[in-house]
Amino acid sequence: MTLAAFNSHGEAEALKLRLVAAGSSAAIQSESKPEAHAEYSRLSAGVQVQVSRADFEAALKVVFDWNAAKEMERTIPEPLGPAPNGSAAYRASGASSAA
Repeated sequence: MTLAAFNSHGEAEALKLRLVAAGSSAAIQSESKPEAHAEYSRLSAGVQVQVSRADFEAALKVVFDWNAAKEMERTIPEPLGPAPNGSAAYRASGASSAA
């Protein structure tokens, strides 16, 4: 069964490796075909990750968890740098916040 489709082999390979590490068997099938109805030739989601019917639900959970982790990476802001006023390093330098 097709679990996911990608535009590149690298993206599909990353998912396949995660599935195998989680104990599911997975295969990559490439069907790079130009879109017949497009005015220009373009490849579209022609690399599929396939799993057996028996592994489908477990594999779907791997995909869900992976997507959730990627979403967390996008929504967690970068760490802030040190605060210029009131920080321990600022106070240790002898500077005063009260002028």
